[in-house]
Amino acid sequence: MWLDRMSGHSTPSGSHIDSRSNSPLPRRSTSRLSPYVQNSRPQPSRPGSSLSNLLTPSDSTTSLSATQRADDTALKQFPAKARPSNVADPLDVLNDIIGKRKEKLEGAESPVLSSTLKTKPSQLVAEIDFGDLSLEEFVTKPNEPRRATNSDVGAQSIQQFEKERDKFQDLHSAITGCDDVSKSVEKYLNDFQTELGAVSAEIETLQTRSIQLNAMLANRRNVEQLLGPAVEEISISPKAVRLIVEGPIDENWVKALNEIESRAATIEAKVSSPSSTKSVDDVRPLLSDIKKKAVERIRDYLVSQIRALRSPNINAQIIQQQRLVKFKDLYSYLCQAHPTLAGEITQAYINTMRWYYLSHFTRYLQALEKIKVYPSDRNEVLGGDPSAPKSGNFVPGGRAGAAAHDPFSLGRRIEILRTGNHMAISSYVAEEDTSFHGIEVPFRNFNLALMDNVSAEYSFMTEMFSTLSFQQISRKATEIFDPVFALGQGLTKQLVEHTTDSLGVLICVRLNQQAAFELQRRKVPVADAYNNGINMRLWPRFQVIMDLHCESLKRVASHTGRSAVSALSLAGGDDLNQSSAPHFLTQRFGQLLHGILVLSSEAGDDEPVSNSLSRLAAEFDNLLAKLSRIGGDAKRRERFLFNNYSLILTIISDTHGKLATEQKRNMAMRTSLSISRKFLHPRRSFSSSRPANADVTHAVIGAGVVGLAVARELASREGTSTILLERHDAPGTETSSRNSEVIHAGLYYGVDTLKTKLCIKGKEMMYDLCARNGLPHRNTKKWIVAQTEEQWAAALKTHEHAQKIGVPTRLIGRAEAQALEPEVQALAGIVESPTTGIVDSHSLMTYLQGDFEDRGGDCAFLTNVTGIEALNGGKNGYRITAVTSDGTETSITAETLVNSAGNYACYINNMILPPERHRTPYYAKGTYFSYAASFPKTSVLVYPATLPGHGGLGTHLTLDLGGRIRFGPDVEWVDDPNDLVPSPARLQQALPEIKTYLPNVDPEAISLDYCGIRPKLGRGGAVNTGKGFQDFIIQEEEGFPGFINLLGIESPGLTSSLAIGEMVEGLLYGRK
Repeated sequence: MWLDRMSGHSTPSGSHIDSRSNSPLPRRSTSRLSPYVQNSRPQPSRPGSSLSNLLTPSDSTTSLSATQRADDTALKQFPAKARPSNVADPLDVLNDIIGKRKEKLEGAESPVLSSTLKTKPSQLVAEIDFGDLSLEEFVTKPNEPRRATNSDVGAQSIQQFEKERDKFQDLHSAITGCDDVSKSVEKYLNDFQTELGAVSAEIETLQTRSIQLNAMLANRRNVEQLLGPAVEEISISPKAVRLIVEGPIDENWVKALNEIESRAATIEAKVSSPSSTKSVDDVRPLLSDIKKKAVERIRDYLVSQIRALRSPNINAQIIQQQRLVKFKDLYSYLCQAHPTLAGEITQAYINTMRWYYLSHFTRYLQALEKIKVYPSDRNEVLGGDPSAPKSGNFVPGGRAGAAAHDPFSLGRRIEILRTGNHMAISSYVAEEDTSFHGIEVPFRNFNLALMDNVSAEYSFMTEMFSTLSFQQISRKATEIFDPVFALGQGLTKQLVEHTTDSLGVLICVRLNQQAAFELQRRKVPVADAYNNGINMRLWPRFQVIMDLHCESLKRVASHTGRSAVSALSLAGGDDLNQSSAPHFLTQRFGQLLHGILVLSSEAGDDEPVSNSLSRLAAEFDNLLAKLSRIGGDAKRRERFLFNNYSLILTIISDTHGKLATEQKRNMAMRTSLSISRKFLHPRRSFSSSRPANADVTHAVIGAGVVGLAVARELASREGTSTILLERHDAPGTETSSRNSEVIHAGLYYGVDTLKTKLCIKGKEMMYDLCARNGLPHRNTKKWIVAQTEEQWAAALKTHEHAQKIGVPTRLIGRAEAQALEPEVQALAGIVESPTTGIVDSHSLMTYLQGDFEDRGGDCAFLTNVTGIEALNGGKNGYRITAVTSDGTETSITAETLVNSAGNYACYINNMILPPERHRTPYYAKGTYFSYAASFPKTSVLVYPATLPGHGGLGTHLTLDLGGRIRFGPDVEWVDDPNDLVPSPARLQQALPEIKTYLPNVDPEAISLDYCGIRPKLGRGGAVNTGKGFQDFIIQEEEGFPGFINLLGIESPGLTSSLAIGEMVEGLLYGRK
């Protein structure tokens, strides 16, 4: 076998060397299991090779060739090559070698070699290629003829074999290593096959299980599709149950309650149906327990909130809006689940709020009682003696004191009916107010606060107790406010019981009517009975006072004695015979009649005013007739009556309404001279001293706060007369009444600008004026807050600039800011202006108007200037053409003219100056926003740091004198100065800026309030560092002597108004 193996792999002998590499390692194959060449079928393990026993040189070559041949045959990688004809059979060559070697060995008597050759090889050939022959045929197969050549025989020598011996030894080692690798690969494959079988079995198991699960899933889906809706209808989420039992009461709790209520309705419907199932019966006890627990939780929650209303200094609206109305569905559920408990909780709320409002309004009433009210005197009737001492009939509870007061003149008291401020003054302001007021002031503020609280409470109750009917809600709201209504009735009685102030009582009547109309507009019927009761108390008192006036006139007329009448005359004594001047009682009567007519311009026929006035007029006619008959001739009596009735007609000429028309007609009929011409075109009576070449010395166009201040200053000059022209029916109805009412410090403008100089001076004058005359104001301070580095740099520049111009400012640290105003946010820093404050602009303008008139000035309202002519270039004055409210055109001449028309100043400027000096106006519309919530609060004004180029100072936070917050204005360029309608879009744009410095603000509580228009001369910045900054223009126009132009008077115009008045007076008279 060993020889056959060798012979089956014979290779040519000789010196030819295989072209393969001489490396002893086997060739690499492409098998992915082993890097070495493997047989295609498994072979038995071969522990060793017998080639090492071969000592002949040909063994090495033969073995190597045989190995290669076997591998090639097994793998069929290379085809077998035929032995060349000139190459001898390797077996013959081997035999020849062995024979020669044997003979040599025997001659040498070497026992080792002999035993080696005779020993059977330790390893036989494992594979023999028999071809198509059987074993016997293979053995008996004749050998191929040997083709031996002389060149091949003896080609190898022992020396050559010895040289190649090491290579064969290395090959042998490599083959042994390959065998070991083959064994490990075989073991790995066997293990892999075993594991693969196990995996296959597991896959089959999983596949079977998957089929079963799919079948079960399909069955479950079918069952779920059939039973799912039914189970869902009666099932309750454990999460919802846990939330109802243990969770906090919030929006999620309400959702869980709604879910349970929905399930309960479904279950109850199934119970009532004939197809009820046992599962429904099983769920009902659980559902009942959950509903009981929900009722218990709702009860505890509502009781805790009602109890919180009794806490000191609590704001009921916060609890109502954030804790009760927000969860109003809880009360609705409670009414359905447990009506008795709901009724008890409702009554507990009513009792609590009854106490709440009573305690708060009691304290508020005590504060209002500290307001100084003009003392009422029994002698303050038309026929009263002005020289008689005051009887001291003060209002109980009011602070006594002396104050200049004309009980027969309406004056500025009408403003309380026309004011746009619908907020009651706070207790603090009422307690600190040192000025005197009419009885209408405490009456209005109490009833205004009452109306607002009644409206808010009724609105809350209709929303919270929506399950009740409107009649039930109205009754319960009335029950809450009954004690407060009693306080109001008591206050009204206290104010009017002993007064003779007929105008004050009539103002209270109109205020009560306004409140009733407002409540009707709000659809709040709760206070109807209260308003009717107030009317029932006011109207009788008004008639009593009117009767007192009539009785006083009767008493005066009944004294026919000369001394009694003389005591009431202006001239007195015997001079009455020669005097035809109007009697001072005529002045009283005319003023009283004017006040009543103004207050009754919209009165109905069912009011008792008309009858009372008729009786009073009749008594006055009798008195005038008696006075006219005392001494003198008929001509003097006619002049006397004419002068008196003319005075009355002049006084009441600006009244309107049905009753006013009737009274003016009656007065005209009583005049014996040509009254109609004087009635239709009454001539205004100006100051007693007037220039010879003009109607008046000074004419001021525009009755805003600046125009009032200028006119007041000019009217103070001796020997001059001043008239103030205003196209509206009241002063300050445009820019002056539509601003932030801030007393500015003067931080933002250049050192040499008029805005800086006039603002700083005007600020000092404003504080002094308000302090001396008791005008409502407060030094609130202002914070300039910066959120970014850019804003902080701008704020620091403002701080540095303030130091240069002498305006005090200081930097506020984070800790101090947090302690003072924790709700105000300033991420980068704060600059404080300690001299900034606020003022009641309406009170200020009312005072300026009154002071102007007291100094001899005249106000011509409803007078629209349509043309101005400079007479002789202004040297002879200016002719002003105007149209009154009834369309009548009139004209007056004035020596000097001041253009203070505000938004229409450019329009007036262009009437006088040549075209090349015309001005184009620009209008910056600013929208203001009110804030209804009481949180967050701040006691300072908050302004964002102003960046260059902005048209305003940002949407800042300001306060009114009641401490209420408002925001604005923003900047919106418009073309029409009458565009005063707030736009909802502006609110959405302002909210982000507001939240930057007041992050906790409630956006829902911010609403549109009003708009104002700032007159500008260009679309530039509002501060000195901004692009296109425009300063005030206050100058006497060149070539037009006596014409003072005030252009671009925007912020800080209110603060600068008094200083502007002084400047204008200096421009006109400083040279003289």
